[in-house]
Amino acid sequence: MLARYLRCHPSTIYRLLKRGQIPAFKIGSDWRFQKSVIERWLRKSTMDSIGS
Repeated sequence: MLARYLRCHPSTIYRLLKRGQIPAFKIGSDWRFQKSVIERWLRKSTMDSIGS
């Protein structure tokens, strides 16, 4: 669902998770994401790339 929301391939999400570059938490073997935290992360990432 997150890959669809971010309009990227699911493997991109897993790569970001592996690198610790996306906010998430794990319940058992499942990764979970909070929409508000993802939106904040997305805004920050966008602003960081604009400022660079």
